[in-house]
Amino acid sequence: MTLSDNDMLESLSQDQEAEPNTQAETLTLSLPAPISVGEKTITELKLREPTLYETIIASRKVVSFPNIVRVEVMEAEIEIVRQVTGLSDAFFSQIPSGIIKKARDFVVGFEERARDNLSQEEHDLPCEKTLTFSPAIHGGGKEWDVMTLRAPTIGEIKSARMILKKASLEKIHRSNEMLITAVSGWPKAAVLRLPISNFVEASGYLNGFFPVFQ
Repeated sequence: MTLSDNDMLESLSQDQEAEPNTQAETLTLSLPAPISVGEKTITELKLREPTLYETIIASRKVVSFPNIVRVEVMEAEIEIVRQVTGLSDAFFSQIPSGIIKKARDFVVGFEERARDNLSQEEHDLPCEKTLTFSPAIHGGGKEWDVMTLRAPTIGEIKSARMILKKASLEKIHRSNEMLITAVSGWPKAAVLRLPISNFVEASGYLNGFFPVFQ
């Protein structure tokens, strides 16, 4: 199920919008038995890389920031799987835990691998970084296939970090989205459609110039 832009604007306090961008790496998990709710029946889960938008929605399950409780992390990871599949709670609550574990490992793995790669990069950052996207990402009535990043100004960093006066995992994601939007010139709608691994790469680059603001 793809939410309309208006639905997504509403879910993010009417200031942002997004919808999934089709990505090449997918996984289909067959269910041991069909699950029916009303007139709809499912026999499998179709998974892909989550977007930043879906990650933000799932991060709302974590309310004990900064001393995060493990059960909240688990709930957030389960929610991001549900976001990716587009299934209602009525369907999702009937899926065997073993299937959810495999789905979690696949979906969450995109961000985990991106952060592992980020930690291995050199600290001598280039003056400019370019990310390319195929297929292109839609946003603001245009298709975006190239994102060009540079060292952010202190003003851009401070403006993005204003939201962190009362920190939460959701606000950290949204602060980094604001910074990417300011530097790249992309509209928020397109940035929210970023695959989560590309979001990690872009935000890691921008934050690398002034780590105190991470």
